[in-house]
Amino acid sequence: LEPNPIQDVRQTVVPLERSYLATVLGHYPDSIPGIPLDHQALQMLCLPKGLQLRTQKQCLDAVYHPFLITREDGSRSYGFSYTFYEEVNSKHICTTMHTLQSTHLAEISKTQGGGVDTPSEHTTPQKGESRRDTRSLPREFRWSSPKSAAARLFYDVTKDQLYVTKCIVLVGRQPDVGAARKFLVGLYKLFIGCEGGAVTLESHVHNLLYEVHVPPPGRCLAFNCVGIPHLSYRPTSHELPLLLYPLRELFSLLNPDCVVQLLSCVLLENQVLLVASDYHRLMLVAESICALLFPFVWHHVYVPILPAALTHFLDAPVPFIMGLHATPAAKKNISIPDEANLCLVDVDIGAVDVPEDLPQFPHSGEFVEELTKLLGQWDLHAPPLHQLDS
Repeated sequence: LEPNPIQDVRQTVVPLERSYLATVLGHYPDSIPGIPLDHQALQMLCLPKGLQLRTQKQCLDAVYHPFLITREDGSRSYGFSYTFYEEVNSKHICTTMHTLQSTHLAEISKTQGGGVDTPSEHTTPQKGESRRDTRSLPREFRWSSPKSAAARLFYDVTKDQLYVTKCIVLVGRQPDVGAARKFLVGLYKLFIGCEGGAVTLESHVHNLLYEVHVPPPGRCLAFNCVGIPHLSYRPTSHELPLLLYPLRELFSLLNPDCVVQLLSCVLLENQVLLVASDYHRLMLVAESICALLFPFVWHHVYVPILPAALTHFLDAPVPFIMGLHATPAAKKNISIPDEANLCLVDVDIGAVDVPEDLPQFPHSGEFVEELTKLLGQWDLHAPPLHQLDS
């Protein structure tokens, strides 16, 4: 196990909550003329928080999220990642995790001024044995029921099964979010053997890459994603740009007044930081707002999902739209300098914090009222407007 540079292993972070370095295990095709494969970008965007380890006591649900790769020449590639947990069968990795946890508990015990207890001393006592004194450890590491949060983060090498994140990724030039999800989910089911068939996994990959072509402008193409039918449309130059994220979902997350404030900040080229606990929501809001700029185009820094290793980019003194993944607890630690000309949006609760000198959007009251009525016609009730605590 190799620690991720974004996280110092010496800090008091439980080994099961630390991030580790990820790597690209393989890709197909091997190379594409004129489009070099950026391994580092893929590693950071497919697993923005690095490689994660879990046990069977924690949530092991698979997660899908889209992302965006922007090259130096301004060209973009759309990526789609399906992340799941795979059982660790390497005894070396299991032993290493056990050692990390033992060292971590010893350091905490030493910091607290008590004796050094190893994980072997903290395993469940056998019948007739008494539990050892754990008062030297912080509260979250003292004896607790197996169902507690602290117990779930404790790895017992003799009882627990270790799992590690792994993902299959699709990268292309079309933002076809729905088709990519169907393809990756279907591919994953074939991979784990839940759905058998006469067609091999490699055949499905070859079919999508070489036999499904981008339709000509103004035409629609019907094709199968691992046996699931899908339609793909390519607009002409006289039509609105293609947006495959439903605006309905945007207004289910953000109040119309919040959307108008956010749109104002983008039009005035302010710094915009989107914060959410879900990667898909970051992409949804960022892509939808950029689409609503039409006929204008955002030409500044655009990173809908900012990897944890690149959070220092937030200090850039330039206009940007960035998305930061953060848990509710981590959001409390986000601080904004008073002089920052930044719009902060908490997507999870629909809250917005805009610069004090933000000009009023022209006829904003009438515009918000019209949007609200339109949403009501489609039986969509937007969430109430919240303000972030200053």
